[in-house]
Amino acid sequence: MRGFFFFLGMLILNSSFGQNVGIGTTSPKAKLDINGDVILRNVTITLNDGPNENINTDTAKFSHFTIVGPATVFEMGGITGGIDGRMLTFYNTSAYLMVIKHLSAGSIPKNQIHTGTGIDLSLSSYSSISFRYLSYDSLWHIVATHNEWNPSTSGLWNANGNDIYNTNPGRVGIATNQPLEMLHIDSGSIKIGRNVWTTGVSNTFLKFGDNNFVTIGEDEADDHLVIKAKNFVFKPSGSGYPGNVGIGTSPSSVYKLHVNGNIFASGIGINYGSGYSGGGLQISASDHPNQTVLLDGKSIQAFGGTTALAVPTPKDFTLNPFGGKIQVGSISSTATTSISFPNRLGNKISFWSSGPNNDFGIGLNSGNLQLYTAGFDRISFGNGNANSFNEAVGIISGGPTQGIYAPETGNLNIVPLGIIQFSFRTNGTGVQDVVITNVAGNMATGGYSNITTISDDDFISFLINLDVLKCSNYSTVIAIGSPEFNGVNRFMIRAQSNILRTATEAALEIRYGADGFQPTGNTSGSFQGFGKFILYGIK
Repeated sequence: MRGFFFFLGMLILNSSFGQNVGIGTTSPKAKLDINGDVILRNVTITLNDGPNENINTDTAKFSHFTIVGPATVFEMGGITGGIDGRMLTFYNTSAYLMVIKHLSAGSIPKNQIHTGTGIDLSLSSYSSISFRYLSYDSLWHIVATHNEWNPSTSGLWNANGNDIYNTNPGRVGIATNQPLEMLHIDSGSIKIGRNVWTTGVSNTFLKFGDNNFVTIGEDEADDHLVIKAKNFVFKPSGSGYPGNVGIGTSPSSVYKLHVNGNIFASGIGINYGSGYSGGGLQISASDHPNQTVLLDGKSIQAFGGTTALAVPTPKDFTLNPFGGKIQVGSISSTATTSISFPNRLGNKISFWSSGPNNDFGIGLNSGNLQLYTAGFDRISFGNGNANSFNEAVGIISGGPTQGIYAPETGNLNIVPLGIIQFSFRTNGTGVQDVVITNVAGNMATGGYSNITTISDDDFISFLINLDVLKCSNYSTVIAIGSPEFNGVNRFMIRAQSNILRTATEAALEIRYGADGFQPTGNTSGSFQGFGKFILYGIK
């Protein structure tokens, strides 16, 4: 006993001088430093079913209380004995739920409990909770809790092997004590699935209804939300809501669907009787219920009805019915016509096609407007319509019969074959300084010859060799041109031209002649001939 009083006296003396006190240590680091364990005894405290306000902890000055007494769910609304820093721990040894009330109005303010969440806290049987009192706000604050589920008790949960279940027909609230549905989460998030994506695992779903027909979950690839169902129906939740949908953006106030990005649509296509179009996007309007426009990967088609499996009836289709220009193959803003194409090689309009590069239509090539056919077919100009046509002029664009035809002249065909330009000068033995040029076409082969005579009608014939094969396609070849000359002291010069043809040879003859003409005179009296001729083939 004297030792105890000596220790007590030393403790008081040291406290008076502000020194630390050590138990089991000679160098205390705090006001009380105990090198060993501390035993804090507990005492039972009896609580009632339902609300328990201003629970008395003043009479029995303990820090640990064992709760006894409740025969059903009970509540803790407030605790007496609040002193700054005081800590209390309560152990629920009953088989029933313990509810910690947040700022219960049934307790006086200085005895109230702050749960830290702003709502009531529910703890199962065999749970514990610790409080600390703060003079800062004169409230008890929760510093620790422990929940333990005991399957041997008759609490809220029942066991079935490794499963637990609850036959309580009431609602469950998380972060709320007033659930409005069978499960009501007032705040926070719900997590379904693993922390790390696992390839090939598809069992983290929300499932609705019978079996696995309607599910929502992360499936097929990491971070992919997959919604599966037999059909999908989007409806507004009330009569005053538009029910609009936004993808990549907020819903529009005008349109049912607003997509910020690209749309890709595919399907089995539309059966037109003679085959299927590519699957695509079908568009219809409420004021045109019997007409639909299909946009697929290669065409736009209007048809009657909306059933993809039936053979539809083709319908008329209008582009820009209220005006505006249409551009093909270009995004230029400088179009001035209703339909325009860029000035680029290969742009064309095809009226009929039997395969690649086998078309009838209109084309554009480096600024040249072209009319083209699939082969060496005829292009006709005239009047009438598709069923009744009167041809005035016809053109065949290639082959052995190419040319321009006029039905009024028995389909006389005149075909320009080319333009030849020439020049030469005579000397004492013949001609020299010969230049022969194909200005257009390739009728001149480059060879030439000359024939001279000296008589009362002297002349010289200059012959330009022609392509025999190209001349053979026509019954007649004519040359139209102007054979020019430059002579010295000549009274009269005559010039004429002719086409000479055999089975193996063809030549353009240009003949110059005059009285007293000496074409092979000396160099100082030489003669110069030159000119340009257009050659035509006639059938």
